Amino acid sequence: MDRLMLIDGNSLLRRAFHTPGYEHLTHEGRPTGAIFGFFRMLRDLLNSERPNYLAVAFDHSRICWRNTFYSNYKANRKPTPPLFKPQKDYAKECLRAFKIATLELKGYEADDLIATAADIVGGMGMDSVQIVTADRDLLQMVSDRNTVLLTNHGVSDLITVTPETMLDFYGCHAYQVADLKALMGDSSDNIPGLPGVGKKTAIGLINKYHSLEGVLQAGDIKGSLATKIQDHGWKLPIYKKIATLDRNVSPFSPRTCLLNLAELDLEAGNKQLAGYGIVKVKIA
Repeated sequence: MDRLMLIDGNSLLRRAFHTPGYEHLTHEGRPTGAIFGFFRMLRDLLNSERPNYLAVAFDHSRICWRNTFYSNYKANRKPTPPLFKPQKDYAKECLRAFKIATLELKGYEADDLIATAADIVGGMGMDSVQIVTADRDLLQMVSDRNTVLLTNHGVSDLITVTPETMLDFYGCHAYQVADLKALMGDSSDNIPGLPGVGKKTAIGLINKYHSLEGVLQAGDIKGSLATKIQDHGWKLPIYKKIATLDRNVSPFSPRTCLLNLAELDLEAGNKQLAGYGIVKVKIA
């Protein structure tokens, strides 16, 4: 069985960066905690899941196509910590030394590239795709072929989300994630949602009316909720658009996703890690 693992490099590096015990690790004056945590997780994933193919996706920058539709997208986020950016560059150097494919494209976020890659390789006959991330937007990709491994605490605790567990875990189906997010908002992306509507109310609306469009067209919603929809409903399709993953990024070659793990350059990769003082996370 051919299995591709797609890793959200940005989200996992950030998770490692903020993991207690890693934040102060250095080597020869360079910060290395995020790299240590990231490659420790990568090693454990490769040992436990045994994928045949692997790729790691990164955001190109904070600005992407979503800012064109909503200028305040992620505008509330604090500046990137000065110790994080160099570690992202170091991590990519190590991945390249291993010859692990890295996906990055100006104007797009890592989750767009992951979504596109998952759909492309599915069309090429890949049996299964595992998506590893801390970003719940990628729950949109859960399907019979795609499984999402979602980080829970730190870099070692993962929740496996499948079509069978999606509804209990998140309250909606994968194809409704963007609808739900448009209604309840997402503070991490600076998406306001419908004022006064939290996750519980949003899930109830989606379960009853099936989609954001169904909610906006419903004629039986009364009271203050109806007033809120009347006053603010015109904004919600914009929120849904920017919450929806772009699954057709172009130009994008599926071949960049298909590094066979049998072709990993273990000697060069582990040597690069050792150059950052990381010798306890050797990948074999």
